Amino acid sequence: MATRTARTSVWRAAAAVVIAAGFGASGATLKFYPDDPIARVVDSQDASGVQDRDISLLYDTVENSVSWPGDHTPDVRART
Repeated sequence: MATRTARTSVWRAAAAVVIAAGFGASGATLKFYPDDPIARVVDSQDASGVQDRDISLLYDTVENSVSWPGDHTPDVRART
């Protein structure tokens, strides 16, 4: 009798894993709609004349160590 109970437990566990995997896979699908702006990227500026330039790593390290460049308005939510 113990073997039959063990086999039943194994089958139940395997069924639970298969069902859980099915639910996890269905929730991971991405959905894009025709009106989503991700479908196309509009170039706002002409970038054909862009040239490489060297970055001073010493200057960048010092600047970012002693100051905090960027937006200084914390905790502002995005507006839709």
